Amino acid sequence: MGRIIHVEVPSDLVAFRQELDHDGNVIKEIPIHVFKIDFNVEPTVDEKYGFAGCVKPRIEHHNLQTYVASELMIYPDLKYQRSENEFDVFKLPMKHPGHDNFRGCSGAPVIDSKGNVVALVCHGYVDRDEIYAISVKRYQVVIDILVGNIK
Repeated sequence: MGRIIHVEVPSDLVAFRQELDHDGNVIKEIPIHVFKIDFNVEPTVDEKYGFAGCVKPRIEHHNLQTYVASELMIYPDLKYQRSENEFDVFKLPMKHPGHDNFRGCSGAPVIDSKGNVVALVCHGYVDRDEIYAISVKRYQVVIDILVGNIK
């Protein structure tokens, strides 16, 4: 069994999404937001939520090169419905488009309109137009242990 290695990320870290050419050279890079988690924020029925993910992964072959491709999808305007065991349940603002449209979103942060992370996407139900996400509060103890806050 491998060791779990972790590091605390500096608060001034700037992360980038990079587009690379086939030799690994950076074509362009865009800064991305790194979310801080406040374990005291819980979802409410009055707030709107959203998540994003790279979905529909596929392998493409072009000019003797192999590429992994996907589509970035953003799902805004989710409404918190209820908590069910360890999950927070969110209603989609439209008919559930099917699991293939969400494959790749597992682990995506569900955020509120203020940028607070409240949960991480796990699965959904097509017939109920719902997304189930595990509350970040479930991870607080594990993270505290990993960063040395709890021994």
